Amino acid sequence: MFGKKQETNPKLDELEDRLLVELLEYVIDSDEYSKIVNHLERIEEIRNPKRERSFSWDNVILVGGNLLVVLTIVAYEQKHVFTSKGLNFVRPLKT
Repeated sequence: MFGKKQETNPKLDELEDRLLVELLEYVIDSDEYSKIVNHLERIEEIRNPKRERSFSWDNVILVGGNLLVVLTIVAYEQKHVFTSKGLNFVRPLKT
């Protein structure tokens, strides 16, 4: 959800600016226009590489432990009187 800040690369910014200025000189249907657009797409891929979504096993274990605690408290509350709330024992996720 909250990723790292995108680092700016002055050389890529300069190259992208030059390509955009050069792009204005050509007609959309021309071969040069499509080549420049391909170069701009490559710059964007370099700037923002595709990353696979990954999850932390620490969070999976934490959620599983919290679920186990809540289920244990609910099972105990069905047979006995328990005055506190089960959610007080649940720890928040660490991000």
